[in-house]
Amino acid sequence: MVNHMPSRRLDFKALRASADFSKVLASYGIALVKDGSNPSQHKALCPFHDDQKPSLKVNTEKNIYHCFVCDAGGNILEFVMAMDGIAIREAARKVAELSGSTIDRQAPPPPAAPETPGTVPDDLPTENQALSFALKLEQDPELSAWLSSRGIEAPAIERFGLGRVSARSKTIGGRLAIPLHDEAGQLIGYCGRYVGDIVPDDVPKYLMPKRFRKELAVFNLHRYRANPPPHRFAVLVESFLSVIRHDGHLSALSTMGRSISPEQIALLRETGITRILVVFDGDEPGRAGARAVSAELAPHFWTRIVDLPEGVKPHHLAWDAFRPFLADAWQTRSSTN
Repeated sequence: MVNHMPSRRLDFKALRASADFSKVLASYGIALVKDGSNPSQHKALCPFHDDQKPSLKVNTEKNIYHCFVCDAGGNILEFVMAMDGIAIREAARKVAELSGSTIDRQAPPPPAAPETPGTVPDDLPTENQALSFALKLEQDPELSAWLSSRGIEAPAIERFGLGRVSARSKTIGGRLAIPLHDEAGQLIGYCGRYVGDIVPDDVPKYLMPKRFRKELAVFNLHRYRANPPPHRFAVLVESFLSVIRHDGHLSALSTMGRSISPEQIALLRETGITRILVVFDGDEPGRAGARAVSAELAPHFWTRIVDLPEGVKPHHLAWDAFRPFLADAWQTRSSTN
């Protein structure tokens, strides 16, 4: 048994390198079978779907896993988070106890194993593949109340197919699942959004699918294409929630962040959009992102930046409060291009 870990920032990287994945899997009753000549490569029955033939690949040197059927994947900490529906600190304590490891930053860290996060896979897909399955999502009063506090009610929940992922489902267990589609409307993944007003420092707010290339997609574009607005204008926002809240009044789009890629610009052009209002969050990162994105859009579209008050995000505003900002920018014919 290791000593109780301090509450200060934990060395997750060191733990991922030193932990014993085989012991962690054994604690869940998951047996490993050798897979090929590499001593660190194994396979097992995947616990995240009804697996009759071992489809879970496990590398016990890098402490990573991936299922080629349901696409569950990640590192050893993400595995425990998905299995138990817990946050990363709790998962770290469990992994450390099972492995006999310590992750106090004051202790000399062990040699680090190669990191999969932050590296580009050799077989990075050239396009986002359509999923062959759909997650079964759950509705509960806590989730409904949390969405309602952000102005997202039942019609938008149904239209966007929102729901909570089972705690034992993939790496986004317990999170709000936001279905992602390509421009043709094919389901290509789910983003998991942390449910809560305050996101812990060591917990990511959003978890994107493994190997998903967000630079190749624009959120909500397939709905825009199915029902384009007059004048072919678009409102570009940062977040999923800002798109979803105002969907009843306009077809907003999101590049899923504060940047835009050449591929996303091409998708917007192919859709026939001619004018774009860039409405990012009212903070310095949002304003800097809006300026950078507007500069990329300027050679191709009439573009205007909409500045929101400090600390205000589009989904913070009811439609009656949000609309005047858009109207002012729309009426201003001077453009950034």
